[in-house]
Amino acid sequence: MRVLVTGASGYLGGLLVPRLVLEGHDVRAAARRPESLAERGWRDRVEVVRYEAADADLTASAVEGVDAVLYLVHGLEGTDFAERDREAAGVMAEACTAAGVDRIVYVSGLVPLEPDRDLSDHLTSRLEVEELLGTSQASTITLRAAIVLGAGSTSFELMGQISRRFPVQALPRLASSRVQPVAEDDLLEAALGALVVDSPTRPYDVAGPEVITYGDLLGAYTSAAGLLRPRVPAPLLPTDLVGFVAAQVTSLPSATVRALVESMSHDMVAREDDFVRDLLPEDHRLLGVREALERAGVDRH
Repeated sequence: MRVLVTGASGYLGGLLVPRLVLEGHDVRAAARRPESLAERGWRDRVEVVRYEAADADLTASAVEGVDAVLYLVHGLEGTDFAERDREAAGVMAEACTAAGVDRIVYVSGLVPLEPDRDLSDHLTSRLEVEELLGTSQASTITLRAAIVLGAGSTSFELMGQISRRFPVQALPRLASSRVQPVAEDDLLEAALGALVVDSPTRPYDVAGPEVITYGDLLGAYTSAAGLLRPRVPAPLLPTDLVGFVAAQVTSLPSATVRALVESMSHDMVAREDDFVRDLLPEDHRLLGVREALERAGVDRH
């Protein structure tokens, strides 16, 4: 299968490209700056192309002749990220239809069991992208995942920096929201399975075997890192203030931090687990939180 990987220089793209090559796929790796892939160990085994989301000509060129697209584009920076993502998804959907692409795989976020009007801007944007990609004539498989437990995941990096830079864990009300994180290895397997599953356009919830509160997940991280962090309930802290403070003490873009914190006000729990049957190898075992943190290489201090 000839597969286009957008965002090949990013976290998931950089992990999926070598896996695809190992499985015998013909890979086209797309990045805004192709030169950024020069040091990757797999660079000489793939075709590299320049790709700008929402650029119709570059997108059409990138999808020409491919069977499937792994769509890993999602921005959180700036106040207009939703508009930019909406435009990019529409361009990709049209290009895939014109080029006769068979399959699009989009890695998105879990959608809470709440009315769409109550979702955060971050989650609303992800849902819009999913719907726009679904207008393509290609069958579109969306992988809805919550926090990905893996080094390089933005949510994982945020959790790590908060754990290390705050001597006390103040737990606002949103820390009691529930989340069903997924191990990096499990999400990668699901993405590979989504390329070949015999299915029409549909989403899959992709989650690990444990449902845990954000507060307890943060506690699991600090435990894995060997950190002693007293925990203090702070239910009156408003979400906006939590996002602002977290953005000030971490090195991640402030708009990204605020968007992720806002999303924590929702329960991010899977509605079903049929991805295990449809997308994963029969002998695949999902990783729990503790093992996933260990696999992610949490440094002990």
